[in-house]
This record gives sequence, C-alpha cells and structure tokens, in this order.
Amino acid sequence: MKALIFAAGYGTRLRPHTNALPKPLFTIQNTPIIDITVNKLINAGFTELIINTHHLALQIKSYILSKRYPVKINILYEPQPLDTAGAIKNAAKFLNDSPFLTINADIITDIDIKQVYNFHKTHPFLVTAVMRDCPQFNKVTIDKNHFIKNFRSNNLQNKPIKPLHNKKNGQNKNADNRKLFTYTGISVINPQIIKTIPSNKAIGLIETFQKLITLQKPIKAFITKNYWQDIGTPQSYKKAVFNTLTQSVFKTPLKNITVEKLKGDGSDRTWRRVSAKGEKSIIAAEDTININTNSSQTNSFVKIGKYLHQKQIPVPEIAAYDTIAGFVFSEDLGDIRLKDIIVKENNINKIISLYKKVINLLITFCIKGKENFNTTLCFQTPYYNKNLILDKECRYFTDSFLNGYLKLQLTYSDFAKEFNNLADNATNSALFGLMHRDMQSANIMIYKNKIYFIDFQSAKIGPIEYDLASLLIDPYVNLSRGIQKILFNYTVKQLLNYAEFNKEKFLKCFKACLITRNLQILGAFGFLTLKGKTNFKRYIPAALKSLHSNIDKTDNKKLLSVINKINPLA
Repeated sequence: MKALIFAAGYGTRLRPHTNALPKPLFTIQNTPIIDITVNKLINAGFTELIINTHHLALQIKSYILSKRYPVKINILYEPQPLDTAGAIKNAAKFLNDSPFLTINADIITDIDIKQVYNFHKTHPFLVTAVMRDCPQFNKVTIDKNHFIKNFRSNNLQNKPIKPLHNKKNGQNKNADNRKLFTYTGISVINPQIIKTIPSNKAIGLIETFQKLITLQKPIKAFITKNYWQDIGTPQSYKKAVFNTLTQSVFKTPLKNITVEKLKGDGSDRTWRRVSAKGEKSIIAAEDTININTNSSQTNSFVKIGKYLHQKQIPVPEIAAYDTIAGFVFSEDLGDIRLKDIIVKENNINKIISLYKKVINLLITFCIKGKENFNTTLCFQTPYYNKNLILDKECRYFTDSFLNGYLKLQLTYSDFAKEFNNLADNATNSALFGLMHRDMQSANIMIYKNKIYFIDFQSAKIGPIEYDLASLLIDPYVNLSRGIQKILFNYTVKQLLNYAEFNKEKFLKCFKACLITRNLQILGAFGFLTLKGKTNFKRYIPAALKSLHSNIDKTDNKKLLSVINKINPLA
C-alpha cells in the first residue's frame, strides 16, 4: 500500500508564520503535523510513502530523515510547485502499479484511512474521495447513490437525499441528509488516471476530478462523520490544537465538553475553563502563535512550571500544551485570588497572617527555586540585570506613562543618571534567587486554603528584594505603610537564617526595587489603558502615591519633581 502526502504548499493563509516554518511542521500537542500523518499511514499498513515538497523543503526533508521511520519514504522536491495532480504525475514511477492514497499535510482527523482504502477496492471506479458535512466548506454535490456530480456547486441549495441504511465502521450514510459536502483532501486513486494528467504542469486534483466527471467516469464518495479539521488558517490551526488538547485531557468526545470564557488580565492571552461531566475542570490559557518556541512566553511558562512543580513549589500542574499554538492547559485553582480576599478583609491581623504565609512561600520560591535552575528556560533574559531595568522598567515608565499616557514631552535622557543609579542599587542584592518578576496579589491563588503562584513565565535569577517590593506596593490591594513595614520586618527576620544575608545590603536594594517596580507598574498601567484596557486606570492613583512615598527623601530629585507635578488622580 502506497500513499502520497502533499506537503509542498506555501501555507499562504498562515503567513507570516509560514514564511519561516512550513505548515507540515506546525505542531499539534507539540508533534509536527507531518509526523502525525506519517504515523497514521504507517499504523494503517502503508508500506511506502511519497512526500512532495517545495516551500522550505529542506526543513521538511531534515525532519523526515531525522525520524528514521520503519517504512520507505521518498521525498520529491519540486523546483516549481506542481499542485496536487501535478505532484501525482511527478511521482508516477512510484505510483503506477496499484491504487494509492493521497492526503494533505495540513489536516487532523481520526478517519480510518485503511477502511477508506479497503472500501475503494470494493468497487470498480477510478477514484474514492472522502467527504464530510462541514457547512462552512460544503460545495461538492453528491447524488443519492453517493457519486460525486460536481466539485464546484457553490450556489446549490442543500436538499434531503434518500438515506442509505449503513452505519458500519464510520460509513454512516443514514445521517447524511445533504447534497453538499466537503472534500477532506483524502482520496484513493487508481493509477490509470495518471495518464490523464499533463506532465510538468501545475494542476490540481479538483480540476482532474472534475474532468473525469465530465468524461462520465464516476467518482465514488466515502462519506464520514469522523473528526476532521484543516489547519490552513490561524483560526483553524488554533481550533485543531484546542480540540486535540481537550480530548487528550478528558478522553471524551468534544460534544461532552463545556467551555466557559474567563475574564482576562493585562496580557493578550485569553482564558477558558474547560470541563467534562464528572471530571475536574482545567484552565486553558491561549497566547499568540509563535514558531520560535525558544523565545516564547508559552515555552517558558511550560518549562518553568514543570520545573517548579517537580520542586514541590506551589504552582498549578500542567496537563497539556502546545508551544507553537500558544496553548497551556493547567490545573484549575478556582477563581479566588489573594486580592479578592484582602480587599474584603477588615481585620488587619488576618491580613498580616495571610501575607506572612505568602512571604514564607515567596522565600521558598526564591531559594529552592534557584537550586539547579536552568536559565535557558527564561523568557527574554535569564537575569534581572541593569539592562533589563533600564529598558523594561525605566524606559517603559518614560515612554508608556509619562509620554504615552500623560502626554508629557519628556525623554529617557532627562532621568538617565537617576535611572542608572537606581539600576545599580537594584542589582546589588543581599540575596539572589529565582525571582517571580510579577509577585502581586492577582497572581496568587487561594485554593482549598492553600496558596499557589501563577503567571511565573517571566521568572529569572534576580533579587528577592524585587519580589517582596512587588508584593508590598501592589496597587490592587494598596496595603498601608504600617502593614508594609510589619511584613518587611517579618521577611528580614526569616532571611536572617541564611548565612549570606546582609540586612544593610538588603534594605538598600529593597528601596531601589520599590522604585523600579513602581516605574514598571505605572508603565504597564499607562500602556494597557491606552490599549483599551481601561480597568487598569483606576489603579494609577495608588501607584502614583506609592511612587511618591518611596522616591521622597532620595537622591532622585528630577523624578520627584515630575511626580510632584502630576495630578494624583491622573
């Protein structure tokens, strides 16, 4: 049994992503689609495969050769793309002895292709084309005897046809009550039609099939209700990945899955709660497509999350993911965040007690998290260093808050000296460890009376002082200066157990981190507000007040002068 995989296309609808990665190497649950297709064919009993290539052909060839599949695979490079029928003609010497199967390298399906092949052998017709009812794509006309009459019936109204009572093995004809169907890109073809295809010409299979119909050479339809999804567009690719991840987690048909959209955060990610009856729900986070997985937030979240979970640091367990598509399915920790509790709690002692527990875990995150931590897992930079502070905090504050949000005509250079001093002090830490980088109440979940950290994808090696500053000046809860002082002193007391700890050095670094973190907060709130996420605007006054308090009585006179002139209700 032989099969031809069409893998030469440009993937134009997936651009710009396909400019650098060919569509067959896009992943579904971190496995390239062409690998899924090849293994599907091997498992169905196909012993020789042909793959046509053109766009980014070397990437596909290198991948296929690296896998060492247990069947013969012929890779045919086309200097000029020949389209699907042209590819068959080009592969004629491999396909001229028996019926062969063709399949597109951009579909995900559970169609039983061995069954399709065996069905083809039960009739005398030249072609069996696999069809499915997909209303958004339906344009192939099929008569009541399941012969294809036309591949281009764009305007034909759907009409009932006489049902045929045969539900065996997915060939469910009884339920197929429409005249219009979608061609799945899967077919079984007798080699005789190769003679009808012109040589060295780009021509599609649909055109060839249509010609056969015109010549009154029947094409048989194999109609299925099995799962089928193409990945030709970002939307369809995302859908295919989401469906695959969902089924891998719940092991149940998609019709049994419930999806609830959740409120988002400051990032561009979307969040959904996915559940199935009788099973614990999971949280699906979705980011943008990123073919460079080594520099993606999704990749860092997954790898750092697995590392932290193995270290028994309280983070959600990751259930499934795909780094190119930007999906992570992780443990559902409910809806209660630290900020939800604090803003409703009037008992100061309870607030302090809860924060002490958070600080204990923060220290664990920092110290235990640094042990054997691989910095190649980090997103953007592996260390909280001077360049990061100057660019992602100081310049961010100037560009996004002072100039972008407040429309002030100020430049980074106006504060360059003060920014440099701040960056130096913020990196002269008493205790370097694994830094969460966004340790605030919206990223701390309370689930079954336990504390968990989320959104750790930006974690890197850095000062524990920064995470403590993030926690204490968090504008979402706006802790009083008195509570901040109590919690600071508690942290110092806990850290005295570590031999390398120096209280004086810790205080100096902490004071600098209070300011650099505050600059980052205001930069983010300004940027997000201008982006249309106006919910963040209401936290700007608290962040401004905090910055003024922490910058007052320091050497940052130019910054202080500007802050003094800003309306606190900006």
